[in-house]
Amino acid sequence: MKTRVCAFAASAAMVAISGTALGQYSQNCEALTTGILPGQDNWFQPVAGSNEWNVVGYEDEAMFNIALNPAGGGELCVAATANASANGFARGQRFVDWSSNDSYTVCFDFYADYQGDETLHASNVGSISTQPFGATTAPSNQGTNTLFYYNIDGDITSDYSISWPIYDAAGGSDGAFYNPDDLAGTWPAGPFSTLKLRKWYRVSYVMNFVTGELGGVGIEDLSNGSGGAYIPDPGSWHIAGGAGNALALPRPDQLRFFVGGQGNGNVVAIDNINITAGNTLCVDPTEPCPADFNGDGFVDGFDYDDFVACFEGDPCPPGQDADYNNDGFPDGFDYDEFVADFEEGCL
Repeated sequence: MKTRVCAFAASAAMVAISGTALGQYSQNCEALTTGILPGQDNWFQPVAGSNEWNVVGYEDEAMFNIALNPAGGGELCVAATANASANGFARGQRFVDWSSNDSYTVCFDFYADYQGDETLHASNVGSISTQPFGATTAPSNQGTNTLFYYNIDGDITSDYSISWPIYDAAGGSDGAFYNPDDLAGTWPAGPFSTLKLRKWYRVSYVMNFVTGELGGVGIEDLSNGSGGAYIPDPGSWHIAGGAGNALALPRPDQLRFFVGGQGNGNVVAIDNINITAGNTLCVDPTEPCPADFNGDGFVDGFDYDDFVACFEGDPCPPGQDADYNNDGFPDGFDYDEFVADFEEGCL
């Protein structure tokens, strides 16, 4: 099956996959009071000894110095860092009612920084997960975990990545957390694996608790609107539990914020949390540029070389094949149509 890949520019529009959106849970942090998050808006500490999440002002040097969110951040966000105690990861949790609709979209703004000793560097930046969740390979409930982690090179001054576990219809995990390109099956070095520290991103995904499907995932750089969205073919990606109610796993009933790297200096901030009934990503994919054959965001000679190699039988870029016009046959028409698109370029 092919996965539809979209690049997008900045927009306030929502992307409808299907369905009607109804409000479920929304928190832009402006009604909260600076200080500890647990005890406000029904947030609580799920694991004793964990570091607390805090309600903080932007650019407060005494409280993490979080950069201003350029897309409607207001004055406040929530932020945390891990500590070095036995349970020193930062955790915050609240109950959310996921029971009344088939599908939900989760949307939030995410920010990461590193403010510690580089010798203590660890891979896990943080996560936002439905709860209860359990282990990736043996989940206790339907749902998913959005994980952020530093790239394999360990350079905390450069890139980090975002990933979701993806399951097949039977509930088997198709991949671990630690390689978003493998999980997505396409777009190497794409927007899911080149996130930058000290920048705000908007993250979105869709879950269907009846079919058990992960209906789409997306991310947007809030400073310039760059990013992307993946909308898989129906039935190809699933949340924990696989094909929904057929496996009789209960739905989640909570949401958890987490900061990893116990005591090493990771800082995470979150703002504009929206959980919406329906199938609507809160990012705006436009039509893809087909001539960007390798999906790196540029139409150049590398795309031409990669298509020719693919057409001649060499390995194709992940998610691509030589049947460029999707008529079921790789032939001269595919070659001609690619060359025409390549020469036209993309706006």
